[in-house]
Amino acid sequence: MPEDAPFIKQMRLRLQTRAGHQAYDQHKSTIESVFGIIKEAMRFRRFSLRGLSKVYLEWKLVSLSYNLSASSTWVRSCKAREKSGGKVKKRPEEHRNAKSEASSR
Repeated sequence: MPEDAPFIKQMRLRLQTRAGHQAYDQHKSTIESVFGIIKEAMRFRRFSLRGLSKVYLEWKLVSLSYNLSASSTWVRSCKAREKSGGKVKKRPEEHRNAKSEASSR
């Protein structure tokens, strides 16, 4: 890949490789889901304040609320695991999938 090629062309060439596909797939599952949750579940679609410094502040608040929510979910799952003696109950769809896999053997 020529180093003097425009950035967009370099990225297009990278995404055509197998490693590029894998990196992009991982990016979709790790990064883009966060923005989807912020937009849909938290209903944050636009900034309310004007000015770059105020927008930075507002984004920090949105990020903080997302991280607190994720942390509280993690803490609750740890407490549930402790309460059940290290065993976590399966969700109904996981239970159904486990049954169908066992019956297909």
